[in-house]
Amino acid sequence: MQFSSIPGIVDLKKNLVQAYQRNHIAHAQLFSGEEGGAALPMALAFATYLLCENKTDEDSCGECDNCRKMQKYIHPDVHFFYPSPRTEKEAEQNIQARIWREFLIDSPFGVLEEWIERLSSENKQNQISKNDARQIIKTVSMKSFEGGFKILFIWYPELMHPSAANAILKVLEEPPENTLYFLVTFNYEGLMSTILSRTQLVVVPSFKDETVRDYLIAEKGLSSAQAEKVSKIAKGNIREAERHIDSEENIAFQDFQKWMRACYQSDFTSLTQLSEQFSQRSKSDQRAYLSFGIDLIRNSVLAKGASDLSNSKGEENKFVTDFSRVNGIGSLEKIYSELNSSLVNLSRNANAKITHLALSLRLIGILRKSKAA
Repeated sequence: MQFSSIPGIVDLKKNLVQAYQRNHIAHAQLFSGEEGGAALPMALAFATYLLCENKTDEDSCGECDNCRKMQKYIHPDVHFFYPSPRTEKEAEQNIQARIWREFLIDSPFGVLEEWIERLSSENKQNQISKNDARQIIKTVSMKSFEGGFKILFIWYPELMHPSAANAILKVLEEPPENTLYFLVTFNYEGLMSTILSRTQLVVVPSFKDETVRDYLIAEKGLSSAQAEKVSKIAKGNIREAERHIDSEENIAFQDFQKWMRACYQSDFTSLTQLSEQFSQRSKSDQRAYLSFGIDLIRNSVLAKGASDLSNSKGEENKFVTDFSRVNGIGSLEKIYSELNSSLVNLSRNANAKITHLALSLRLIGILRKSKAA
């Protein structure tokens, strides 16, 4: 994680860099923010910056050996502690550590609920235990492998067992040289006063709506209209925005699958109803829906021989594979072309209901020929 991977929040990034440049880095820092926000990514980016061998005045280089290790979260001098079911078995701890690294890579803005789902520990007590505290103390006593900073992350310290919190107070207050603690909290008021008094507060602000909007356009490929809509719903929470996109795309997929099935079966009653429903969508949603379908057909074409370039997963990938198998490359290219033409017509204010129904009839003809071939 680099500062450049986090949209906005420019002032805090500058403050963290300046703290390093002025040699004013507090040994125990408490990154406090909203769930789904930048608290954890900011702490990770700062750790990467501190460890970087070729850092600039703005960010880590992203290319040196330490940066590459941090991209995979396998740096030997960075240690993570997080809520999890209590276990003292090394094999189980190693499995949790692997899942944690995958979680950080897949969901840097992820929240506790998603982490617990990853662990399949919904019905267990998830906390930072006294055994974790013993491991923290043991880790602090060890020398740095690389000879630089040694950084300990504590994610959700508010879920630290009281006995564990009390056990680490001394090492938290008086760590060895070049040892840093980055605590990441989402409930500042829920922390013990003894923890608060030993840490320097770093307030991580929520994202602005326009920052979330720009992130969705640049990183998720949304149209300006879609991104604007989702950013207002998310209210500064990038993870909420991502989940909303996932939900919307799942609905779009189900609708597109239903549409293709009706075309394939020449179900004119269903197609008339679907065209009516399509016309009731907003103009931006109509265009987004066709764009989603175009992407699925593109992936169906790729499934013919370049499936490694496809971005479909799960149920979408099954649909793409099946659709590709029953339709030749020529038919897929015609469907792709028809969807594109209809998208252009909509952008020119064509009647949505007529456009959708006419498109459906043309798709029926293409699919019939494909079946007959």
